Amino acid sequence: MDQIYNYVFWHNSYEQIWYAIPRDQYTEFFSGNRNYKNVIKSSKIDTLIMIIENPNLEIQEDGEIIQNS
Repeated sequence: MDQIYNYVFWHNSYEQIWYAIPRDQYTEFFSGNRNYKNVIKSSKIDTLIMIIENPNLEIQEDGEIIQNS
C-alpha cells in the first residue's frame, strides 16, 4: 500500500473521472500541461489503487485490465 503515497488523487466532477498523478508531475498536470506521463485515470478510485499496487497490470484501450507476466 506504500506505493499510493507517491501519487496525488484527483476527481474531475464534471467528467466523473478519477486521476492518479505521480507526485513529481502534479504541478505540470494542474498547470494545464497535458503532455504528462504515467498519469492513470479511471471512473473508480479502487481501480487506480489496484493498478498502482500491482504494476504488472496493464489497461487495454477497451478498458480491459490484463496481467503481464
